[in-house]
Amino acid sequence: MEKKELVIIGGGIAGLTSAIYACRKGLNNVVLEAELPMGQTALAPMVENYPGFPEGITGMELMQRVEKQARKFNADIRTFERVTELNVKENSFIVTTNKQSYEAIAVIIAVGAKPIRIPEGLGINEEKFLGRGLSYCATCDGPLFKDREVVVIGGENEAFNEALYLAELCSRVTIITQDEINADKILIDRFKEKGEIIEGKIKEIRGKDFVEGVVLESGEEIKASGVFVALGRKTPSIEIFEKAGIKTSGKFIEVNRKQETNIAGIFAAGDVTGLPFQIAKAVGEACVATINAYNFIKQHKL
Repeated sequence: MEKKELVIIGGGIAGLTSAIYACRKGLNNVVLEAELPMGQTALAPMVENYPGFPEGITGMELMQRVEKQARKFNADIRTFERVTELNVKENSFIVTTNKQSYEAIAVIIAVGAKPIRIPEGLGINEEKFLGRGLSYCATCDGPLFKDREVVVIGGENEAFNEALYLAELCSRVTIITQDEINADKILIDRFKEKGEIIEGKIKEIRGKDFVEGVVLESGEEIKASGVFVALGRKTPSIEIFEKAGIKTSGKFIEVNRKQETNIAGIFAAGDVTGLPFQIAKAVGEACVATINAYNFIKQHKL
């Protein structure tokens, strides 16, 4: 079992920000990432509201820079190491992964949130069409639909950002909101110049082997080669944290202004703490969490 002062669970923008602060503070820390250190930020076609980038920056480039910065300070980032259990001891925490266990004085949970999958009953055969015109990532698959007609499902900022990105590639982009529109006005106005917004719901996706179009509840049919789902995000399974006694609400971890959970020594930052899902929020929370974790560690040396 490895002993660490701080274990950071998650290698997205919040987790890597925590690593930067922890390394600069001289903490013996490790970042445990179940996949690769990118997170959902890497999927953003263009980030325009993060300070310091007046011309905007792609989510992928931003995350590459953040990872490079973390490694500059010798951050110990361990990939494909999924946390399977968190145990609360008297004076420490035991974090168990698919590879090994760690004993830590403090823990920061920064596991982020994943795209919401298609709800059952929406009339979309995900198994049939996924990878055959149905996608959850415009950045990943958008270039495959260059000069073709596509549909984006969703009414939040994420959907409009995806649609704006696709509008630069595709011949026609239609947003189908599913419910009411909750996106920023600037994004709505910007997209109106490039595509069509339909405040309605999809009844089904049609196609033989690949997506050929969608049918709305109104009966209207829209021809499309691609359907991009952007219905927001949810946390990955946080049952392991709930089993450890961490208080949650609506499947997000509850924290106070110091990013402390209800268990002293365990902090949380980023999308896992709930709305709004914003890069700046994740970075700010990670900063606060790590500074307070540092103060906790100095008072509770093993």
